[in-house]
Amino acid sequence: MTLETGTIYFFEQRKAEIPEAVSLFGFPVSLYGVCLLLAAAAGVFASLREGRRRKQDKELTLTLLCLAILSALIGARVYYAVFQWYPFSKFPLSVLNFRIGGFAYFGALIGSWFIVRHYCHRKAEDFERAADVLCVGASVSAVFVWIGCALAREPVGRFYDGIFSVRIGTEYLPYEADGALTEELLNHVYRINDGEYISIHPVALYGVLSGILILIAIRIAKHFIKQNGKLFLLYLFLNAVSCLVLEVFRASRCRIWGTEIPINSLVAAVVIFVLAAGELRHRLKRKVK
Repeated sequence: MTLETGTIYFFEQRKAEIPEAVSLFGFPVSLYGVCLLLAAAAGVFASLREGRRRKQDKELTLTLLCLAILSALIGARVYYAVFQWYPFSKFPLSVLNFRIGGFAYFGALIGSWFIVRHYCHRKAEDFERAADVLCVGASVSAVFVWIGCALAREPVGRFYDGIFSVRIGTEYLPYEADGALTEELLNHVYRINDGEYISIHPVALYGVLSGILILIAIRIAKHFIKQNGKLFLLYLFLNAVSCLVLEVFRASRCRIWGTEIPINSLVAAVVIFVLAAGELRHRLKRKVK
């Protein structure tokens, strides 16, 4: 087994060869794909444990996990392709190549929410309890997904040359070369030996930290929140806030067609507003009673 290191990362002028893939018996294995598998395995384990704690039928939990994982992958890919079509425009079938990355959190959420809710409705199962169980697994999975993103050099951050900056090769620049944020990066390209590099915010590492904080918050909150569905709403709120913050540091963004408006920021803002308004309405109703 050999490592395929690809572009070199630089941390404060110290180089660290971060592998993108391993060659296993002559076949390249993407470390991003490995991280996705680890994310799925960790999420399944955490959800099964939470399902037992909430006395949810094990067969139901496993069925919902299978549906959620499959629909999340498809939803994340479709969402990304719709709002970031340029990378696939020359080779549309590359949309089916999941090994090269290109997934979006809100696409995964929308896809899995729709399928799981539909299944629970058909089988007369408690969707809110199921959502609480699955969000515990999802919060564990997110950490591994972000680690995979770091290994895949995605997403590309905005220009930053401070103490926490990461330097990557220009071949990892986002495809939307006409974007203002990409132009900013191109204006700060410099050479090291024979390579061209850019200095950026380590968005994926910010994502790992965010994922860990959300995981801790969910693990603590699940022991105090008794009403079904509330843990899932907290999970949605924390991830929407995280997405809104991380989008500030990103250069590669899914945008509304023909504009510079990042669709993830818009969706995150809507989610936060709807959840906050719903909670306020609920509290006012309780006060009146």
